[in-house]
This record gives sequence, structure tokens and C-alpha cells, in this order.
Amino acid sequence: MINEFTNLGIQLRGNSPQQKTKCPKCSPTRKNKLDTSLSVNLKDGVFKCHHCNWQGRVGSLTNNDYMDNKVYSLPSQNVLKPLSGKGKEFLNSRGITDDVITSNNIKSSSDGTKIVFPYYREGKLINYKTRGIDGKHFTQAKDAEAIVYNYDSLVGSNDIVISEGEIDSLSWAVAGVKTHTSVNMGAPNVQDKNIDKKLQCIDNCYSVFEDAKTVYISVDNDDNGRYLQKELIRRIGVEKCKIVDLSHFKDANEVLVHEGVESLVERLKNALQPKIEGVFEVSDIRDSLIDGFYNGVERGTTTYIPSIDNAWTWRMGEVNIWTGYQNEGKSLFLNQLCCLKSAMEGWKFAFFT
Repeated sequence: MINEFTNLGIQLRGNSPQQKTKCPKCSPTRKNKLDTSLSVNLKDGVFKCHHCNWQGRVGSLTNNDYMDNKVYSLPSQNVLKPLSGKGKEFLNSRGITDDVITSNNIKSSSDGTKIVFPYYREGKLINYKTRGIDGKHFTQAKDAEAIVYNYDSLVGSNDIVISEGEIDSLSWAVAGVKTHTSVNMGAPNVQDKNIDKKLQCIDNCYSVFEDAKTVYISVDNDDNGRYLQKELIRRIGVEKCKIVDLSHFKDANEVLVHEGVESLVERLKNALQPKIEGVFEVSDIRDSLIDGFYNGVERGTTTYIPSIDNAWTWRMGEVNIWTGYQNEGKSLFLNQLCCLKSAMEGWKFAFFT
């Protein structure tokens, strides 16, 4: 299977089942030629570029480009009715100001029971999402293209704040952030194995995240939100992401309601760089170092030779490397220790030499 990926020009990075690498289709013509926008799943034999949407499965390829040729429908402008008094009252109760409501063109459904969040691209209505005023009931335009919220404000922006939903996104607008956005379908469930469809809005708008210098991730403080956070970092790139700490609140809107604009601004200012896999700082192992200093290393079980126990004991789950020159008795010494352990405690050993 690895050879089949290589034949497509996909440069794999080891044998990791799930990995990201450069896309051979679009990388040569992109501004950031080093961006790893192609996701590869070696187990399932599938690949997908989150920039140009080139995708396929090895073993079932033809000469097609595997571009997404789905035809989307544009929603009717007739669904956008002036925001009802009840809708305005609800948004105001969540801390969303009249200025933000107006500047983001928030509307109502025809019956006034739902708030409508229009999704524009280049000033054209591409999609919309409705939210029930009396409960969390969400709908989207039928057969519409999935894009991120407030797309037009993100184009050419250096800094972007991305949230899990529109009201959280608008909360950042209240805090003075114009380049706010959210995914269109909320966070995936932690049980979901394939979340590409739920995050298709990121794929379809990948260029705005590629062009940005910093993307601040401000998702819900729960398991699904953390799953979304991890996936956004993977797709956008750890080098340009920062994490906004919303604790001890569930989301950005709760911070706005309970602590106000100043708290959101301060949390954005103090956003942290996400941990890079395989890179550790002293702070990551501080507790372990202090514990080792005061308590020492946990002793293993005896070798039954006191002078050896002073230097080394048997500890399960460790790899031990015995070094020395040829014919110095390394194997004989190890065999003696193994025989003692077997005789005294019934341990069993397997040798490969």
C-alpha cells in the first residue's frame, strides 16, 4: 500500500497510521510550499488535501483529479427576515450588542421563532444556519455549500479567532474582534471516527487559514470541544495556532456574560501555544524532577546479589542495554541473573540472539 501512495507522488512520513504531508497536486503552486495539507490514513488507504480537496483511495484510482465536483444550491434570500423583537431580546440577554447584531446582519425566520445567521462569501449568501429561540434547535440551508461563518471578514487577515458556534463567534465581535468565525456544524462527537464531512467548512475555506499568521482556537471547554481543538490544530498547523483558555466557563459567550469584554480580551492576549508532539519543556516534567530529587528512583526487585542490587535491580516495563567488548562475559552474567530470578521467583525468560 505504501508503494501505491508513493506512485501518486505522496511522500509519507514513516509508518504512522494517520499523518499529514505535502500535497503533490497543489504544493508546487502555493505560497506556502511546505504546508502539510494532505491527510493520509495508511490503515484505510485514503487521502485528502484540506487545501485543494484532492482525495481518493489507493487501489481504486483512475486518471481523474478527484476534485469535489458536487453542485451546491444557493439558498433563497427570502428566508432572511428582519430580526424579531424576541430574537433581539434573546441575543441581548447573551451579551450580543445591537451594533454587533446589525454589523453581522443577524436575521429571523419567517415565523419569528428562529434566529438566522447568514453565511456570506464575496457578499453572496452561500448558506445560513438557524437557531431556535426557545431551545437549541439548529438547521441549515438544504444542499448548501459548507463554509465558515463570517468568511468575508477573514480574507487577507493575519489573525483569526475560531469558535464552535455563531453566538460564541459574535461574543468575540462584542470584544472588538472583527475577524471572528466558527465552524458551521459545531464540534464533532468524540465517538465519531470520520469527521471530514462535519469539518468540510474548513476544507472549503482553507485558504483564509493558510494566509493567516495566527489562528486563535476558542472552542467549548468539554470533551467534544477538545476533540475539535485537536482536529483544528492538525488541519491548520500547530505552528500558527494558539489556544484561548476559557476556564472556568464552558465557552466564550459564558465568559462574556459573567466576566465581560475585558476578560475575553485578556484571555486572547494570554493565549498559549499548543503542545507540539515530541517536544517537551522543563515545566512539563517539573513535578517528576522534584519527586525524583526528594524520593529517588523507585527500586525494582532484587537480583539476589547484594552488590548488584546497589547498582541495578529488575524493573518491569523497562528496556535495559548491556554493553561491553566481545567475550567479556555479558551473556554469561545476564544468564546468571536470569537463572537466579527463575529459581527464586519462577520468572520465565525468552532469548533472541
